[in-house]
Amino acid sequence: MFHQFHKKMTFLYTLTTGIILTLVLLIILFYNEKRITVKNEESFQTNIWTTISKLQTERSISHSWLSQMESENDLIIHIEENNIPLLYRGSWTPSTDRDTLIRRAKKTAEKNRIDTSVRPVSSDTQQSELFQIQGEHHDSYQGVVIKFPTSFGYQSLILLHSLEPTQNTLVYQRLFFTLLDVLGIFALFFVSWNFVKKSLRPLEETKEKQDAFFAAASHELRSPITVIQASANAISTTPTKALHLSANILSECRRLSKLVEDMLTLTLSNTSGWSANLAPLDMDTLLLDLFESFEPICKEKGLSLSLSMTDEPLPVILGDRERLMQLLTILLDNAVSHSNADTNSNIVIDTERSHHTISILIIDHGIGIPDEKKTLIFDHFYRADPSRGNKSHFGLGLGIALELSKLHRGNLTVSDTEGGGCTFRLALPISF
Repeated sequence: MFHQFHKKMTFLYTLTTGIILTLVLLIILFYNEKRITVKNEESFQTNIWTTISKLQTERSISHSWLSQMESENDLIIHIEENNIPLLYRGSWTPSTDRDTLIRRAKKTAEKNRIDTSVRPVSSDTQQSELFQIQGEHHDSYQGVVIKFPTSFGYQSLILLHSLEPTQNTLVYQRLFFTLLDVLGIFALFFVSWNFVKKSLRPLEETKEKQDAFFAAASHELRSPITVIQASANAISTTPTKALHLSANILSECRRLSKLVEDMLTLTLSNTSGWSANLAPLDMDTLLLDLFESFEPICKEKGLSLSLSMTDEPLPVILGDRERLMQLLTILLDNAVSHSNADTNSNIVIDTERSHHTISILIIDHGIGIPDEKKTLIFDHFYRADPSRGNKSHFGLGLGIALELSKLHRGNLTVSDTEGGGCTFRLALPISF
């Protein structure tokens, strides 16, 4: 499911960003081509003005000047005086024969009523519009024809500008932008693939945890339901054991109710359904109440429970008393469950304080937790005993405790107790 979604989202991101990239490159390309075209026209107009000025102000024009003008500006300059061509054959050879291009330029000028073979009837300079002509080898030229009177008759000027260098530049530019667009789309695909992959990873992890949660929940629910069904069936066949079987049913119903309650608690925390009535709390009183409620339980199991208190009162914090009691009860219940009365059986409730926080420590000397499993104990339904032989716990308590600590803007961590066992540290911000 996620693999197909990954491919679809990558395609969508690549398509949308690729279209945007292509449009941006097209706009830049259009702007560059427009700029080159305008620049060429301005340059051609400058060359027209320069050549006309030279013809009108000087009686003679050297071949070297004409050659320099042609070679530097990709021009073809053809000058006639009284319909007689100047004896100049040009400085370079175009793709199409020069004479052919001159004839085509004259024919185009005649459409603008400028005939270079006819003497002008007025003293005004006659100039055709800028035009384009095509050569015989897909070569193009921008041109103009000008005719003006002189003291010896008249002169005509045919000026052609080769567009081939400009066209080559435009072709190379289009190829460059096309290559840039293709490489950009490939880069966008690569970035989109990894971006979508990283974006989907939290969803995949959530799905994996959800599947694991349902699998573990199904396993935990199956056990009490099986006992209840078996005991209910046995009552009808062995009435003499009805009292014992009813006790089994009640016991499993209580376990089932506790499991459903814990699952509901976690569901509320995951959906932000939890609320806390934060109010100033006297931590000394809360820890004393916690100690008094757990001391009989510890004695019954052969364990000793001690509360380390100082003469100086603990700082006041903002918290929900009921939720904090629930959190600390989970930690103490966990310590009791993993302590052995045959070994060091001391469980300690201790406190530490700093300028900004107060830490409550639940210290046991039980079996401890390996380092590689310390990051797993807060996962839902995690148990150190993979066989799930201990039916008094479902593996949800520490997960609930972690969510309760976050509800109070606290930090819950676990470390090793010197000599063996675990120390859970709950750091809570002090209310100023």
